[in-house]
Amino acid sequence: MPKFRTESDFDVVESLKALGVQRGFDDDADFGGIANQRMAINSLVTIEADEKGVTVAASSAFKLVPICGMMCG
Repeated sequence: MPKFRTESDFDVVESLKALGVQRGFDDDADFGGIANQRMAINSLVTIEADEKGVTVAASSAFKLVPICGMMCG
């Protein structure tokens, strides 16, 4: 098997919405008790294969992002 490494970063919110978790992500959601800014949930998955075997790693992060950071890029 050839050596390779691949990495994928994706927004978990869209995946959760597709699974039916809607209430926490609509415009009326209020998380004022834990954050004053919008939150983003991202996940990073890395797969690496070499002559020693295959390694898979995954991590998730909750980020507090200013409103403009979510809309303005």
